[in-house]
Amino acid sequence: MPYFLLLAFALGSYSSVLWPVLPPLIAPGAALVLCATALGWRRGRTAALILLGVSAGVLWATLWGQARLAAQLPAALDKTEYRIEGKVVGLPNRDARALHFELLVSRIESLAGTTPPPLRRLRLSWYGHAPEMMPGETWQLVLRLRHPRGFANPGGFDYAGWLFSRGIS
Repeated sequence: MPYFLLLAFALGSYSSVLWPVLPPLIAPGAALVLCATALGWRRGRTAALILLGVSAGVLWATLWGQARLAAQLPAALDKTEYRIEGKVVGLPNRDARALHFELLVSRIESLAGTTPPPLRRLRLSWYGHAPEMMPGETWQLVLRLRHPRGFANPGGFDYAGWLFSRGIS
């Protein structure tokens, strides 16, 4: 029986990739409560257990998705300046135009006086002459952050989706 429950949970959480938008938290939460209530019935106990697993998976995927969306830079705050302190993670990559690196944010302060968003991990590009950066170094920078964007070509690389999947704001 636990295998059916685990499979149902996986099915419910995997179904989230098919949704165009995340459901409100009340929907999978209510389904979870109804399925848990149905476990008390004699008839249909197996079906109720499977539906309980599916609704638990949907609830988990919804909670995870809402948390990831809350950690993104809102479009309204695009091109706003912040003073950010953080640690360089991974190897910085230098090309002909810029130095690209990821920063794990430890402190953020808005220079415009607004409430800063809860950003955790940023992928930054330093154009022009950039100093050498090493993994693990802590930097304090004044940055103009931009909302993640990518090309809209069908079949092309989804850069914004790639950043989202890696937890980069």
